[in-house]
Amino acid sequence: MIRGGGSVVPFGVAPDGSRIDRVAFANGGALARILTWGATAQGFRPAGVALEPLRRPDAPNRSAYRSILSFPGEICRQRSVFAVWRAGA
Repeated sequence: MIRGGGSVVPFGVAPDGSRIDRVAFANGGALARILTWGATAQGFRPAGVALEPLRRPDAPNRSAYRSILSFPGEICRQRSVFAVWRAGA
């Protein structure tokens, strides 16, 4: 479990047989550091922030119809997307 919210999901297997995880952050800060395969610490920084619709009064299954639009009465949560950051990138 990731402190502050988020999840780690098995993603695949590395050539040496070790597990590769997909990491999803929720409520992340400006810089999060995680240990990646190969025992190297890589910086993950925000690649974008979006509002994810949770529920809309006139659409019970709003999550099936994602868009960048916001509607009156819509309940959203903020979702931060993180990407690997390297110096000079």
